[in-house]
Parts: sequence; structure tokens; C-alpha cells
Amino acid sequence: LAVLPADRLVLEVPLGQYRKEKRLEDGTVVGTYGWVDPNGYLRLRDYIADSKGYRIVRTKKVLVGVDTPISNAVSAAKKVPSQGGVGVQNAKIYEKPKPSYVSSTYRPELA
Repeated sequence: LAVLPADRLVLEVPLGQYRKEKRLEDGTVVGTYGWVDPNGYLRLRDYIADSKGYRIVRTKKVLVGVDTPISNAVSAAKKVPSQGGVGVQNAKIYEKPKPSYVSSTYRPELA
């Protein structure tokens, strides 16, 4: 258990569980909890608890191995993209590029 200011908590236990949260000035709590399941998958959930209730906003499932310490598993998961959570749609990251070409017979003086 890490000692942090009263508005923060970080918890890692040897049994493969993880929790980190922060309380904002307006009382909103944001955080992450996770665990390594029996098949060696780290399962992380980012959440928010506010006046609208409790919601999972992002999830991750990363194969880390059964005997991987939770701190190493969480570090490895930072390199993996998240999936959308309950009531959250994944943002479109990029548009499919449109074909662009110039004819090999193009002559600007004739255009």
C-alpha cells in the first residue's frame, strides 16, 4: 500500500490485484482496478463515480502470464490500447486515406 495524499490511493497485493483512485475536488472519484485471472490475463477497468453514478469508461485485457507480478503486468498493459467501456463508444482514430495520384501524362501547361 502506497502512502499518498488523502485524495489518492494505490493498492497492489501479491495475489494479483490492483487498485488506484483519486478523489477530485467536486467529490468525483476516478480510478482503475484490475486483477490477473487464472488464465494469465490482466483485466483492467477504468471507472468514474460521480453524481451520475458509477461507470466503467475503459477496459483492457492483456495476456501477461499466470505468475507475473501485478506491478509488472500493469506496466506492460500501458503499451496496449483500451477497449470502450459500458456506455462509451470508441473514438475513430483515423479516416481511411483517399486515393491520390497524378497521371503520368499530366502537363500543367495544358491544364
